[in-house]
Amino acid sequence: MQSQDEIKPLIHHFEDGGHSFVLDIHTNRLFSLSSDESKVIKAWLNNSSLHELSEKYPDEVKQITAMQDEGLFSNRPPEGPAFGLDWERIFDQIKHERSRTVFELTQQCNLRCKYCTFGGGFTDHRTHSQTVMSEETLKKAIDQAFLHGDRLEEISIGFYGGEPLLAWKRFVTGVEYARDQARRLQQRVRFSLTTNATLIDGRKARFLRDAGFSVLVSIDGPRFLHDQYRVYPTGKGSYTKAMQGLKTLLDTYPLDMQGKIGLSMVIPSSDWASYSETLWQKEPWLPETLRAQATVVNAPDGLPNPIPPAKLDEISFHDRWLQELETEVGRQSPLTGAVFNHTMAKFHQRPIFQGRRESFFPNGCCIPAVRKVYVTVAGEYQICERVHGVPAIGTVHNGIDYSSIRRVVDEYADASLQDCKACFAASVCSLCFLHAYESGRFSIEKKRSACSRARRSVEMNLKAYGLASQVYPEKLDEWGSVEIK
Repeated sequence: MQSQDEIKPLIHHFEDGGHSFVLDIHTNRLFSLSSDESKVIKAWLNNSSLHELSEKYPDEVKQITAMQDEGLFSNRPPEGPAFGLDWERIFDQIKHERSRTVFELTQQCNLRCKYCTFGGGFTDHRTHSQTVMSEETLKKAIDQAFLHGDRLEEISIGFYGGEPLLAWKRFVTGVEYARDQARRLQQRVRFSLTTNATLIDGRKARFLRDAGFSVLVSIDGPRFLHDQYRVYPTGKGSYTKAMQGLKTLLDTYPLDMQGKIGLSMVIPSSDWASYSETLWQKEPWLPETLRAQATVVNAPDGLPNPIPPAKLDEISFHDRWLQELETEVGRQSPLTGAVFNHTMAKFHQRPIFQGRRESFFPNGCCIPAVRKVYVTVAGEYQICERVHGVPAIGTVHNGIDYSSIRRVVDEYADASLQDCKACFAASVCSLCFLHAYESGRFSIEKKRSACSRARRSVEMNLKAYGLASQVYPEKLDEWGSVEIK
């Protein structure tokens, strides 16, 4: 039987750019290492005991031992994933602290994007239809949004689809009703919209501006990339109309409100982000300060590979970000900075713990119905607009189903335990219910297929953060001030 000294600690060692680091998995603390400290950590992880290593590296082992006394470098795995709150407290938050409600206003869409989650390529997802949320359901759901956010000074209401602007009259009804309710209850409400922008004209843009909408516009990059996937039912690309809609928005919103407008870019792989970013070169009228986010496509079977320009970038998007840091700290091209700086800021602001934890947060899962709920066109409550295949967690007319929420969370935590308890990425993992459910059931196979990608991403981001923290420490203050949503 191994002694406690011989059991590997729950730490992760990595190196990049001539620098060495160790992440303590229990506390989430990251340490830079000297050359000898790095040698000790590597040998320790390769089954050498601290007692053996103390003969050659007495000072380093003494320091590690002192850190163990402080609760660092524990070799005992957690007992399981958990949110850190008892269910009574969680249910209380669900009843009174819901900050965001997103409405599937309609299942209609005027485009047929080839990778669309509702395009028929996913067997457990709905497909496009002509259905529009009834006015009764819409108003009832808005009432519930205010009721379950009654402890908050402000709640958020988002509109999603389909293409929500196809249901313009119902959209306006919902906004005006929510504003009336906010005045009556003396509570603030803010609005957001996800749109392909092809239907935006001056009238709609003025309405969005006057209501203070944040608008996320789906544009994947320059024409050659956008028009390969975001097409009309005829197969014609939607780039021209989408850019017209975006320009109308920017022309209508005053400069001090343009921060409310952003781009959502879906890309075939992270390397394609370099191509998406050439949008600013092709359209020099676009503000460099325009918010942008890039998401790698969750491709359905049979999605054709994109046709690239004559030559792919020889340098990866990640390496170009590091080069830009080296060239001029604080100045980066729009998408590069948005993608990596947000990721770095999120890691920089990670929670830090004092010692060994009995449980870890269940990956990147939010507590269902606290931060957000998604209301389908029929009035069914879902965890969020991105998560499909998870059982419903209630309805607008019957309320939140607390037992369903508990079943979903417990199932995710119990099934994930064996994989997560010794994984170096457990505390900074972005996986959630989205990556684990299929056709209403938890699928460990689906989650494991996402795990390998998540570990690679975490490893890359750890190296980028570690290197930047040593070479450009001034970036840490910048990342500490970023608002993480």
